[in-house]
Amino acid sequence: MPSQPSNAGKDPQTKAKSEKLFFVKVHSHGADVVVAVCDRELLGKNFTEGDFVLEIREEFYGGKLATFDEVYELMRTATIVNVIGEKIVGELVRRKIIEEEALIHICGIPHVQIITV
Repeated sequence: MPSQPSNAGKDPQTKAKSEKLFFVKVHSHGADVVVAVCDRELLGKNFTEGDFVLEIREEFYGGKLATFDEVYELMRTATIVNVIGEKIVGELVRRKIIEEEALIHICGIPHVQIITV
């Protein structure tokens, strides 16, 4: 019998928790801590919609590869969170960390900012 991938039979929730699916980078600016997160496959890509160009730059998002749990722990320390990508935004909505109404789509890609005051 052929061996199955280690995530075979696991639900998407388990996969998101255990796999390093996201790039996360922490930026400190005075009293603000900005946590930038993107789906791993988006890093370094550019998207165009009309005259608008969305750049998912390594300088901003490209810190380390992380699991959802690692990302969430960093998000809890942030004053500003910038998140882009189907997987990370979908996981935040699914876990009721954000409401679907709070997100926007830029060049068809879901994006949300969370700001604590």
